[in-house]
Amino acid sequence: MSLPLCKRIHVPLLFASLILLPSLALAQAPPSPSPSPIVERPAPPPPAPRERELWKVNAQAGVLWLSGNSNSLGLSGGAVAVRDDKRNVLTLTLRGAYSSVADPPTNTSPLAKPAAANWLAAVRHDRLFGEPNASDLRANNVFGEGRVTQDKFAGTYLRPELTVGVGHFFVRSKEQTFRTEIGANYQHEWAAANPAPMAMPAINPVDFTQGPSKDYLGGRLAFLYENKFTPYAGFTDTAELTVSWIAAGALPMDDAFRVLFSNVATLSSTISSRVSIKLSNITKINSQPPANVKDQWDNTLEVTIGVTLL
Repeated sequence: MSLPLCKRIHVPLLFASLILLPSLALAQAPPSPSPSPIVERPAPPPPAPRERELWKVNAQAGVLWLSGNSNSLGLSGGAVAVRDDKRNVLTLTLRGAYSSVADPPTNTSPLAKPAAANWLAAVRHDRLFGEPNASDLRANNVFGEGRVTQDKFAGTYLRPELTVGVGHFFVRSKEQTFRTEIGANYQHEWAAANPAPMAMPAINPVDFTQGPSKDYLGGRLAFLYENKFTPYAGFTDTAELTVSWIAAGALPMDDAFRVLFSNVATLSSTISSRVSIKLSNITKINSQPPANVKDQWDNTLEVTIGVTLL
């Protein structure tokens, strides 16, 4: 029995639709998205330190008072401010010392007769270069430093000086530092002059006035060693040697060269996070002191309390 014509057409179309529709659906389906590649973004740089965090300020002071058989008073103090951004270091220094003794039998006050008076003010800039080490510290530097000092008891009314040079850190870590530097040095020095050499009683050197001046040209060699034995104790030693000749103002009895040497050795112990106690020995040698100065060397031993302000 044959099917009607319409049914004979619909049956093949039905089979064809069953076969083609899934294919059309698959053809029209959007392709599955491929996984996007993972892009590693660099870590953001650490935030720049605030200006206050770049500064360290330390002040120290010491007092010595003797009474009884010996009446005397001694004061010493200073302050150091350092700004360090790992490439530029600015250092400001100010320190001084004063002492007086009784002048018996006329005056037994410990303030009667000055026995020492000196001060120093300095500004220094270091430019560090070279690859940083594991502690992010660089080993080479160029520097410029200006100082002004006064020590009338050592024959110096005023000595401004300027040094420029280069340095190298042979050891530089958070525990130890060893640095050496060399530079050219210029000094203009006024001698401390006694305004009345024949006066009786003799005029105290603290009252000396400005005398003749000289210009010195030469070089300076310096060493610095620092060792932090523990978080609570440390040792620092700084030595400077300046060799110069008189460029102007030389007197007939002057030597061809003058040698200045200074050494500051300090033991420090931390009492708290901001307070420390320091024992310092300061030695100064002048190979050609002024005529009214009896010794070529001075030595000071002092104990001070240091306070970290920033």
